Amino acid sequence: MFPFYIVILLTSVALVVCLDIIHVVRTIFVLLSRRKRRGEHLNSILDVGISKSICLPFDLDIFMHMNNGNYLKHCDIARIWFWKETGVWDLLFKLSGSMTLGGSCNRYRRAITLFTKFTIKTRVRNCKFDLYKEKLR
Repeated sequence: MFPFYIVILLTSVALVVCLDIIHVVRTIFVLLSRRKRRGEHLNSILDVGISKSICLPFDLDIFMHMNNGNYLKHCDIARIWFWKETGVWDLLFKLSGSMTLGGSCNRYRRAITLFTKFTIKTRVRNCKFDLYKEKLR
């Protein structure tokens, strides 16, 4: 019989590898916390949000740098943090609304290797508000 901590460790590794649970944990952390940084406060959606992160072993591909798909997941988490900090997320939750990302522009300037710290800057370039109602049958 395996000791309890070995079972927990193997289960954790299986969840991270098979289900990519680390990004779910990061997203939940962002949603539950209000990460106010010193000297940084976003007053409107026209401000630039700066999110800092680090490349963990789960983010690497076979070439030992961050996978583009994982980078886009980090961008999603940074965008959620941006909407939380500007107050749009809470407003949409009260109004039972949702958001759709119409497009994104990413510049990959250099490879992000293991334990490299990186910064994601989020800003709204073109904002269009559409009301869409779907008829339910």
